[in-house]
Amino acid sequence: MLKSTRAIIAWLSLLISFMSLFVSVGYARVTTTLTIAGTADYQKEPALVYITNATIVDDRTSNVSGETPTVTKIGPYVLTMENSAFVLNKQTNSWNPGGTVTIEVAVKNNSGIKQYFAGYATDPVLPTTTVVTYEGMQPGDEIEHGGSRIFWIKIQNAHNRNTVSFEGRKGFLNFAPDFKEETLENITSIFISVLDGTHPGIEHKGQTISGKNLLDYIYENYMEGKESGGTGGYTGNVGNATQEEKDLMEAVFGDNMIMEIGNQYYSVSFLLKHQDINKDGIADMVLYFTPDSLETGGGTWKGGNNLNEGTQYWNGLNIVPVYALTFPRINGKYETRDHVFEGNAPVCAWNGQMDSNSIGNFNTNLWNSTEYPNLHDENQSQISQSGVSRDGELDDAYVLVYGRGK
Repeated sequence: MLKSTRAIIAWLSLLISFMSLFVSVGYARVTTTLTIAGTADYQKEPALVYITNATIVDDRTSNVSGETPTVTKIGPYVLTMENSAFVLNKQTNSWNPGGTVTIEVAVKNNSGIKQYFAGYATDPVLPTTTVVTYEGMQPGDEIEHGGSRIFWIKIQNAHNRNTVSFEGRKGFLNFAPDFKEETLENITSIFISVLDGTHPGIEHKGQTISGKNLLDYIYENYMEGKESGGTGGYTGNVGNATQEEKDLMEAVFGDNMIMEIGNQYYSVSFLLKHQDINKDGIADMVLYFTPDSLETGGGTWKGGNNLNEGTQYWNGLNIVPVYALTFPRINGKYETRDHVFEGNAPVCAWNGQMDSNSIGNFNTNLWNSTEYPNLHDENQSQISQSGVSRDGELDDAYVLVYGRGK
């Protein structure tokens, strides 16, 4: 009897659940298939490392003034944190050290590859007398794909005359992939053959384009003029490029639009961009690429203009990993540089617009170096909700590695 009663109760529970589901959906037209009128709010977890939680550890924070110390991650899938306007007081004597704040951070690695922790930094940069130490994870420690870590960041003011304010100062974490640069040799060699005219040529839109004419063909038809300086024109195979451009990239690179990170292979979404990267006033070529699907947008404009870092004027941007190979034009000839610049950039539409519906591309004008977190874009230009007249930090990273004009 008991078993029978339990079965009836279970059956009734199932029936009630189904009826509740039907009522919550509303009218459903039933034919040979069930059609539900309505929309679903679904967001794919992006392929990157991101903060899941960040908080101030009260009992490990001392000698702080101003606002109550708080820290908030900026958006759902980010490595950036916003601080309240607290102040780390100066050191007064040996038994009253400078102000200390401790942040507990939880991160998840959904990038598809092993990642290595590369440290914490702030923007603006902390004074050199501010000491940052870690507990639970040290720079160089790894997080496997799918793994999560909780660790603590201790920030202490070691100066005996100056305070350190966190008002308007953002903090961010840096991670680097287990990246095998040699796996890009094929795509690099193909691209340099385009640049020097030795490519075997392609068939595109019913035309035969010879190798010696291929670069001019790409410039004149898809990159808005080959002599433009600054950020220049661009083309590529990203999600919302035209089908013509995707076909063009496939014709040029064939089956080589794949890269290996760690022991995994990824289809590459990339942009070819005409851009001055060695700061000599001559437009060079850059190959930006990402393993991210670029299917999740984000970004709400907060207002204002700035001559320095641009992303701080947005909430909820979806920042994805974006790498760059550089081909400077020296004495009229393109050269190859073997350093792969590691960075990130927000997902955007083809025209650079950023919001939750703008997907399929990444905004190179807001490219941020993750290798060199203390870099700042020296291009003194404006960012607004309607456009970004900047060139990102790639040229600054390039000059740091190779030097200006080289």
